Amino acid sequence: KLLKTRCDLINSHGYLYYYTLVTSLRRFINRVPIVFTFHGYRLKSNLLKEAIGFVRDHIEGRMILDFCDKIITTTFINRAVLINKFNIPKNKILIIPCGIDTTFFKIESDGKFFKEKYNLQKKKIILYIGRLEKHKGPQYLLLSLNSLLRIDPNFRLVIIGDGTYKPTLLKLTNKLGLNNKVIFTGILSRKLIKQAYLASDFFVAPSTYEPFGIVLLEAMAC
Repeated sequence: KLLKTRCDLINSHGYLYYYTLVTSLRRFINRVPIVFTFHGYRLKSNLLKEAIGFVRDHIEGRMILDFCDKIITTTFINRAVLINKFNIPKNKILIIPCGIDTTFFKIESDGKFFKEKYNLQKKKIILYIGRLEKHKGPQYLLLSLNSLLRIDPNFRLVIIGDGTYKPTLLKLTNKLGLNNKVIFTGILSRKLIKQAYLASDFFVAPSTYEPFGIVLLEAMAC
């Protein structure tokens, strides 16, 4: 479908994603201009995955980066990766930081609805929002929570999101005896997420790697 749909310009996202490769072929075959948005490079891994990544960089990666007309990235760090690792010309790269609609987060309440829904009245709420993956760091919040509870037993950790690391986090929560101190909400609507921001006392983003943390902008907007 991507190869056949008529269009004047394609904006593709995601380094080494299948559909990004397909759009690169579209540029080669049909000469449709492509703007590629580079959100970040892969995390370091074991020797085998690094070897596979090296090969993909030099075949698929080169196809994506060389065939596109312009590259958008969100940070100066990612711009440096493109220049130093892939030798992309500086004039081919544009830096456009991510943004949010701050009017959506205009304070209209104190998060009372969220506190009542999860029985968190008179609790000190630590909030995490994001995918549940190891590099996002939610395990560090669990490991540190008991230390906070010794200071104040009213602390509660609210984890919003889902991901492949969730079963590990649930096991760790049980192992640490925190089942009644941690709430896993799963994926919530934007309206409820806004309520969660307003209800929380602390917002934490413990990622070990983050190309651009939109949730930090959202937290500051509240």
